[in-house]
Amino acid sequence: MTSPTKVRGLLGLATAAGLGAALLGLSLVPAAAQELPVDPSHASTGLRSTIAILPDTQFYSRYATEDEGRQYQMRFGNTPFESQTNWIVENQDKYGIAFTEHLGDIVDQADKPQQWQVASDAMEIMEDGGANYQVVAGNHDVHASNPFLTWFPESRDAQQKSFGGRSPSGFGSFHRVIMNGEEFLSLGLSWDASDADIDWAQQVLDANPAVPTIFTSHQLIDINTDTSEAVETDFGTKLWDRLISTNRQIFLTYNGHHHGATEQVKMNNFGEPVIQQLLDYQMAYQGGNGYMGLVEFNFTNNVLTQTSFSPWVLEKPADTLTDMDTAFLYGAGDSYSMEFDFAKRFASFAPDFAPSGTEVQSYSRSLRNDIRALYTDPVSKPLELPSAATDYPEVDGTVAHWRMAQSGTAGTAVPEGGTVKDLTGLNDFSRADLNSEGPVRDAVLDDVKFSADHAAYSSDAGSVCFSNTSKHTGSDGQQTNRMSYFLTADGAPVNAEKFSNGYTMETFIKIDPSWTAQQNAWMTWLGRDGVRKDLPGYGGGDEEEPPMAGAISSLREVQWAFTDTSDAPRGNSNWSSDVDANKWLHLAIVDDPAAGSVTLFVDGAPVLRNVLDKHGINGFADMSWVLGGGSYDGVRGSGFLGCIGETRIVDHALPASQWLTARAPQAEQPSPTAAPTETAAPTATATATPPSESTAPAPVDPPSPSTTAPAPTDRPATPPALEPRPTTEAAAAPHTGPARTDSPDAPASPDQTAVAAEGSLANTGAGGTPLLFGAGTLLLTGAALLALHRRKGARA
Repeated sequence: MTSPTKVRGLLGLATAAGLGAALLGLSLVPAAAQELPVDPSHASTGLRSTIAILPDTQFYSRYATEDEGRQYQMRFGNTPFESQTNWIVENQDKYGIAFTEHLGDIVDQADKPQQWQVASDAMEIMEDGGANYQVVAGNHDVHASNPFLTWFPESRDAQQKSFGGRSPSGFGSFHRVIMNGEEFLSLGLSWDASDADIDWAQQVLDANPAVPTIFTSHQLIDINTDTSEAVETDFGTKLWDRLISTNRQIFLTYNGHHHGATEQVKMNNFGEPVIQQLLDYQMAYQGGNGYMGLVEFNFTNNVLTQTSFSPWVLEKPADTLTDMDTAFLYGAGDSYSMEFDFAKRFASFAPDFAPSGTEVQSYSRSLRNDIRALYTDPVSKPLELPSAATDYPEVDGTVAHWRMAQSGTAGTAVPEGGTVKDLTGLNDFSRADLNSEGPVRDAVLDDVKFSADHAAYSSDAGSVCFSNTSKHTGSDGQQTNRMSYFLTADGAPVNAEKFSNGYTMETFIKIDPSWTAQQNAWMTWLGRDGVRKDLPGYGGGDEEEPPMAGAISSLREVQWAFTDTSDAPRGNSNWSSDVDANKWLHLAIVDDPAAGSVTLFVDGAPVLRNVLDKHGINGFADMSWVLGGGSYDGVRGSGFLGCIGETRIVDHALPASQWLTARAPQAEQPSPTAAPTETAAPTATATATPPSESTAPAPVDPPSPSTTAPAPTDRPATPPALEPRPTTEAAAAPHTGPARTDSPDAPASPDQTAVAAEGSLANTGAGGTPLLFGAGTLLLTGAALLALHRRKGARA
């Protein structure tokens, strides 16, 4: 295996693994941080074609349904899935798109017809627009009732000009793709393909021995989350051994399933390179944020270029944009150029391979320059660092505000019975006695200490840090939970609170870098004791869970799980994407009954998976709140590993201007008695020019009237305090297209919109330089968005 970040100019060189075989002109130009790779071939004409890659769309399908409250449409006015397929149709000629590969996990829940309808409508756009595609089933698409075969049957596939055939099971297919006059195969197998389907795929290859083949399956390679390098999987190895390595036609593979983007180059049984690419953005912001791939085959200059970008980001209303709404992704596995001598690679089985047609400019360069001319990545307004321990907004309705720095001395262990102070004086937390409940064993005093470590934008200069938290099953079969935790006292007023009129819950947490899913999944930073099923009128769902738990899942997602206060309460959950360990996170949960939503914000940005039309936090008045732990079916567990900073809960929805990350209101200064004698003239500002990928770039095409949304008349001006990002390779000058109008049904509530004007946070520790934080901020260029394509009419 050759590391994709270390391969360059390897024609005639041995591989790093000592395989003794040349890589036939294969090398990789990795992308620098926040820059897209610029390959010299982009500046010259050549014979070129592209394919589009659609990674896992499961959340796009789920959260556009009525069942899930049409969360995409309510917040953004449209959906990522249809944005992607519309873009492909509208731009297939402009960017030479010969084919589209969908990598599976079309839906999130295979037994939900509404999700299949959303996916079907999105892919129907491709069919109506004459854009051929292949789709394989992922693990989320597989169900005993075979909905994949119902919604995407062979008869639907056969309507495409590229269709070649389906396997007997219906879960495998192949298409014939023409690029620059040469035929390629796209061969796909679905999740956990049967031996019979693998045998069928071999028969297809045997029948087409001289045709270069792109192979797709939902799972092939995984990614090491620490190094971003490719990792083998059992199923991927099986397909490699039985199919990929033994058939020299297969030169390129794609898969999804595993969160992230990476690629590797392996040598097949004939000493020839096979590029393997993983793309899956479902755990990125907003369930993937519309990111997809465009892969360019430059047959003249022998270069393969991949660009990961989002057409959906270009369409979002300006007041919803955050730092995470970058038009491109810049990681080494996301966007790169790779030298690949196609004719030499195919010579052993297709000696007459000779692409033809008209030489054109680089589609990759055109795509990048077109987007840069129309869109500038948002830059957040930095928040103000606190000047004192009291530098935060004090608000009426504060039920509890636990502060760590004034509760103990940094570096000292919290004694049994030691307290975390509540500023209201009513709801102090006290450390529970060591090993005093059921399976809790092995804890020692030093497992919890006061610390000076804290989030830079918290005015409380301290935290409580939990260490050595673990769980295992002993030789006697008994569960052992090593953990420490704090409890509110019997009769504490917060124990009886149900927050029926809404609430704002805030905390700062830092997950320990030693966190593992095996030892620490579902660890809880704040919870309520009790068991849901014991609540009067409980309506069902996860009955053994506690009434409330703020937890970190096995995928390191933030979960806010609560039981509402309706007459038939049920369990509900907000979910983030996966979050980083060893970084301070600000979490805010805003329950706003007027808006009909409970919204989780991570570092100021709203997550995708929120709760609608359920409110309050049910619980038992005679049971404690828990800091640093939780329970399941009444048994103590879910100990936290990491640090918890100040934590506050208020009995109503707050805008971001009143969160703990904001600063205390300043006293109004008196007006000067005399007018100034001189006013400085404004400094002239030069207009930046969008960067290009060559010294003499091709001109950027002006936007066509057919792709330009009409300018609204009610868009507020961008706040003057917000400034654009300086022009770089990654972020060009602001575009000048007209703004898109907001969705008419998007609620204008503080939990969904106010954060945009409030700036965002920095993942820094105490004493750190104030950094810009990817969260909830306006596009700062003062220019509105212009989409690269027009959207088709709404579909049912």
